[in-house]
Amino acid sequence: MTSAASEEACFFVEFKNTNKAAKNDLKGNGILVVKYDNVVLMNMDSKSIGKAKITRGEAPANAVDGQESTQKITMKKKEVFFWPGNSVQLGTKAIMIKFAVPIAEFHSGKVFYRGVKEIEKQHVEETKPKGKNVGKNSIKSASGFVTPFKKNAVVKKREKLTKPLHNPRAPGAVVLFQPTDLFSVNKIAVVVDPLLAKNLRPHQVDGVRFCFECLAGLRGYAGKGCILADDMGLGKTLQAITVIWTLLNQGPTGEPTVKKCIIVAPSSLVGNWCQEFKKWLPDMIDPIPMGDANKKKVNAALAKFSGHAYNVKNNVLVTSYDQLRIHIKSILKFKDIDLIVCDEGHRLKNSKIKTAIAVNSIPTPRRLLLSGTPIQNDLEEFHAMVSFVNPGILGDIAKFKRLYSDEIERMRQPESTPEEKTVGRARASHLAKLTGEFILRRTAKVNQQYLPPKVDNLVICKLSDLQAKIYQSICKKAQTVIFQESGRKGRETSTLAAITHLKKLCNDPSLVYEEYLENFAEEKKYNPDAYQPQYSGKMQFLDGLLAGIRAAGKDKVVIVSNYTQTLAVLAEMCRIKKYAFYQLDGSTKVSKRQELVNMFNEPNSPEFVFLLSSKAGGCGLNLVGANHLVLFDPDWNPANDAQAMARVWRPGQQKKVYLYRTLSTGTIEEKVFQRQVAKLSLATNIVEGDTDAVPDFSKNELKELFCYKSNTISDTHDLLNCPCAKAANKVPLHKRQAASVDELKSWEHYPDVTSEKMSRFPILQKAGAKSVSFVFLKEEDPKANAKKTKQMLLKKEKLTFSTEDGEDGEGDYSYAEEESEHEEKEEKEKKSKS
Repeated sequence: MTSAASEEACFFVEFKNTNKAAKNDLKGNGILVVKYDNVVLMNMDSKSIGKAKITRGEAPANAVDGQESTQKITMKKKEVFFWPGNSVQLGTKAIMIKFAVPIAEFHSGKVFYRGVKEIEKQHVEETKPKGKNVGKNSIKSASGFVTPFKKNAVVKKREKLTKPLHNPRAPGAVVLFQPTDLFSVNKIAVVVDPLLAKNLRPHQVDGVRFCFECLAGLRGYAGKGCILADDMGLGKTLQAITVIWTLLNQGPTGEPTVKKCIIVAPSSLVGNWCQEFKKWLPDMIDPIPMGDANKKKVNAALAKFSGHAYNVKNNVLVTSYDQLRIHIKSILKFKDIDLIVCDEGHRLKNSKIKTAIAVNSIPTPRRLLLSGTPIQNDLEEFHAMVSFVNPGILGDIAKFKRLYSDEIERMRQPESTPEEKTVGRARASHLAKLTGEFILRRTAKVNQQYLPPKVDNLVICKLSDLQAKIYQSICKKAQTVIFQESGRKGRETSTLAAITHLKKLCNDPSLVYEEYLENFAEEKKYNPDAYQPQYSGKMQFLDGLLAGIRAAGKDKVVIVSNYTQTLAVLAEMCRIKKYAFYQLDGSTKVSKRQELVNMFNEPNSPEFVFLLSSKAGGCGLNLVGANHLVLFDPDWNPANDAQAMARVWRPGQQKKVYLYRTLSTGTIEEKVFQRQVAKLSLATNIVEGDTDAVPDFSKNELKELFCYKSNTISDTHDLLNCPCAKAANKVPLHKRQAASVDELKSWEHYPDVTSEKMSRFPILQKAGAKSVSFVFLKEEDPKANAKKTKQMLLKKEKLTFSTEDGEDGEGDYSYAEEESEHEEKEEKEKKSKS
């Protein structure tokens, strides 16, 4: 019997396998879940080890509404009793039911992570008589790695602090820890250095405090690692530097929490990290860079880092992921490495690659991972990142898949049952709650009030006649050849090659000249070695855009591409047009990268264009010397494009920013963009590490992908079912819903670039007159929006005050309105004069 008030019940049990030949799950503790028509036994790894059908009898005739009653349950025609103290035989498993567990804890998966001792302890606490709690409040110490190194034999430590290093009561003081129990070991207040505190914005103060509490083990979860997943441009570097400097000098016990720290970053950012330390902490810390492959420099860096454990000035090593992997054996010999910081930490999403294994081998529980693009679509990658900062907190990958990944994925399927949706939502909610203890994520909205106005332009460029001809040829070949390939591997290889050719062709025909030589035979005037923008719609637009920007003033431009071949074509354009430029790609020496950035950002430098490879420099670089950015070709991963576009619209930018994302009309580029907007899941790369890695497609999706829509002004606009363009094509409802690009409905639409409406953007209008078929445009001014919101709140306060306290509510109401309008009028006059 069980309660009829609920169709599900959950119990903590002991089981023993009565089959002598059995090798696994001989005995132990588990969870018994009684559902409406079946019962399931699971071990503490959430693996199902027994299941049987049950039959429920009718509810008792004398049952009274509102009162709990029992119901007869039979299993294999024998009546069974699911109640604490009773025993049940399930197959070969003899089960003793110990006590009930809330069914919600099973749905969320929490019961499997608590462990046997904790479950039994909680049951004892809940069942014993309640009395007064006379124990002292204490913070649970976090468990993690045990450093296998012995402490330094003879080390002269800095004197232990007997009072806070900085005054916690000073105006503007940022206090990270305030002791509440003077009898515990944690009795010294931890205060951020005022030199750093005065530069922190409110959201950064919260971020620093969060990271400090995690790394100091003050938040109570099992670990000392955390992930700062703030959006790009929110100042993760400054927050990390503040945390590092605080931990190197202070701790709740009066001693430094950290003796040595290693920062791991992409090679292009090693110099930037050192520069940022010197900017915020001048003459106070001298970080040791190790991003160059030069052996002498590497040995010198390692020798310097191996110095005294309490020499704070030289106790931060900034290395690239590659150099850390190469020299990990030498690094592991160092003692007192108490903190590792991983910038662009999403690089560790694959725990099996050599770089991730090397970083993970550094024996410290204090791990800070920085990433502006946290993994959201692939839960296995998410598991890898969480397991790096707090090993074991989510269990092994098999348990994680059973408990979370599989259930959540099942919930997301269209055919999922109500029960699967309930369990999936509960698991997703519990996973978010569990990881929320050590993951902090804020979007760019919290910082936008400090940024200048921005204009987003999605520019749809027509293919030239030559491009269209070659494009159709590639698609035709793909349709007839790719689907005849035998075996999945052969089809994927052919798909990747064809997609790469299509994307390169959209940039410029010269990039596929050798592969499709026969298609160029009729174009007698075409020369692949010459700069001829008329043969590429996007090149023609870019040519006009750069000419317009150059003629208008002293603005600078960053152009980003996924292909070094495209950058080579753009470099030739700059030479012919006599535009001074810098180029940063994979071939640029690591030691020169930051130097190029610094020189370009100089206001008086003659360089007009910065050509940037998205793979070599798309993350983390600060290129605020430019206020125009052209994203020349799209990436399958929306995070990569978002990172690239954030190079110019970020703190430090003083000018109005213009972003141009160019796509070729009716081509694969629009399909790539649509998948970005729809936030569809990305599958495992076909070729690991390839720059053109694509999601996994079905045959029907591939057929749609290799289809050139020559009769549209924008395939993306067609999906909106918007009446603004007469030439728009009608798209079936199910395809519009699948694409989910409704976000673009709120943007301005320009089906005719030469129209009078477009005249307020003269440079864009002139550049796209011949080559552009459609423009989506979105203009925003964060500062003005913040001011407007503030005025609205102020106006509301005035209205509320005058209505409550004024003798004549209506008169006071009009006065407040007039005052607000007068302020707005003054603001407009100031703008017009400037």
